[in-house]
Amino acid sequence: MAKIVSFDELKNAYGRAEIVIGNSNDTIDNINIIFPELSEKIIRSYFVINKAKYQPIKEKKNLITYMPRKLGKHSALVLLFLGDKLPSNWSIKAIDGVTEQEVYNIFYESKIFLSFSEFEGLAMPPAMAAMSGNRVIGYTGEANKEYFHLPCFEEVYCGDIKDFVRKTLAAVERFDAGKELSLIHI
Repeated sequence: MAKIVSFDELKNAYGRAEIVIGNSNDTIDNINIIFPELSEKIIRSYFVINKAKYQPIKEKKNLITYMPRKLGKHSALVLLFLGDKLPSNWSIKAIDGVTEQEVYNIFYESKIFLSFSEFEGLAMPPAMAAMSGNRVIGYTGEANKEYFHLPCFEEVYCGDIKDFVRKTLAAVERFDAGKELSLIHI
């Protein structure tokens, strides 16, 4: 976790900057609340997802993926609550310590991605998962609300483990019943 510096150190750093770049409306709003005098220095940037890494969405596995390095206690609790409730034809895989291409490869195999985004600006993994045909269930980290309104996303309020599990099991049930197919690129 990043160290939060003192207000004076932060004000000094931002004040000396020629430009301040924010990667989401949420981030820019937060900077404007703290340092309204900097509004003229702030510009919006957008992340770019490398389309060259895309593959056609073929047959997906009954696989749920997540990244445990963010909010590890939350993901551990979701796994604990899921316990033995998943059908035996489904599995869960942690994505950790792999290259960006390996992340894409895993997303192209999985059907569901559990998002444990925290306050981090606009997080790429939920968008990458959705663009790889996954149902994305989880936290927005606030900034990801910019795209969580799309049909392939289901927001869970941060810390609501029971709702996280409920929505995950409901998605699994829809996939198994043929009522939800692997999602197309957004």
